[in-house]
Amino acid sequence: GTPSAYLIQLTQMEYQLFRYFFPSSDCEALKLVITPLCTILYEIVRPYFIAMYDITSLCSIVSILKAEILDEQFGSEKGEALSAMRPVIEEILADVQERLVYSMQHYIRDEIAYYTPTKEDLTFGESKEEEDKEKEKNGEQKAADFTNLYPAVQNTLLCLSKTYSCLELKTFGGLAQEVIQYCTDSCIVASQEIAKASGLLMSQLFLIKNLLALREQLSLFDVDFGSQETELDFSHMRDHLRRILRGESSLFALGASNAVFQLIGNARPRISKTHFDSKRELEKKLKVACESYIMGVTKLSVEPMLSFITKVTTTRVASTKKALKDHAFATPSKLIEIVTTVNTALEDTLPKAIGKMKKCLDSTNTQLVLFKPIKSNIAEAHGQIAHLLESEYDSETIKMVPLMPPPKLMAILDSLS
Repeated sequence: GTPSAYLIQLTQMEYQLFRYFFPSSDCEALKLVITPLCTILYEIVRPYFIAMYDITSLCSIVSILKAEILDEQFGSEKGEALSAMRPVIEEILADVQERLVYSMQHYIRDEIAYYTPTKEDLTFGESKEEEDKEKEKNGEQKAADFTNLYPAVQNTLLCLSKTYSCLELKTFGGLAQEVIQYCTDSCIVASQEIAKASGLLMSQLFLIKNLLALREQLSLFDVDFGSQETELDFSHMRDHLRRILRGESSLFALGASNAVFQLIGNARPRISKTHFDSKRELEKKLKVACESYIMGVTKLSVEPMLSFITKVTTTRVASTKKALKDHAFATPSKLIEIVTTVNTALEDTLPKAIGKMKKCLDSTNTQLVLFKPIKSNIAEAHGQIAHLLESEYDSETIKMVPLMPPPKLMAILDSLS
């Protein structure tokens, strides 16, 4: 601001005057004059930024100090003239960065780790559908929009993007590792609430959408999201204490068999080191959510077939000599009922589920990645039923069972992708 600009100008004038009278002297002597002036500036501005909590304002101050003063002014030809001023400016910068870290920790705690979702935050899918209809009405094109993400994820991305260039990479990495862990946990808690209100599949889509967006944005930051934690392990000391309590080791024995000496000598705590990578943990949880969703939609479509195949496998393991069609679960009428239920699901339930997925997930690539294994699972279930019909049932039963022909099945599945 104006005070720092005035001080820079004053320092340059003092330097010129110093060089005029002492052309060959060391500039260190100039610090005796400039440092008290800079200290006055420091004492004036420090109370202002120490009282700040707003991350945006603190990031702006850091950017000004780094780019406009240290890089632009001190990095130019004027660098030598302003060298006496640099230590105080660097001290101000360090204090502002320290305040920024403190404010970030408060922000992470309040807006991410302990974020309390509103009713609107948990109406996942419904609000998205209404927004899409509104955009279509106004002629707007559908695009990737971070405002549709869960607020804790929005806050995380905002926090990281603003502070990335304002902190040392090591400091930023430590905070980033913490915020990603809290954000992931916050999304999981919210998904559990969504599952209660809208069902398990919608909660899984919520997790996939938010964790995927978080992972994609993290690739923009060139930083290590891992940390090594060191702990003292006292678990092995329980054996020594049990021996003392049972009377197997005496507290009053003389020599090396004394319980206290054994406890001190042999039961020193062990140092345990573990490496924790919050980005890798995020990817694990994203993978679990995707696999759960794929299996959920598969069961929604062909659950009766999967249950039937499981019973057939159990019967064969039992090595029963009874023909499959003679079992109560595998009579022709039961098989007709199973296949009819699956056909209805493929023509009604599955398209609705895939329609919801497309509404919730903007990325066509993500939709295809999720639907491909679902398609494969459904086709495989039909293939196994077809094989059982051919090997275990007569031609009359095969004609009666309305199993969907492969071309028709593929046509239905292809229409959904």
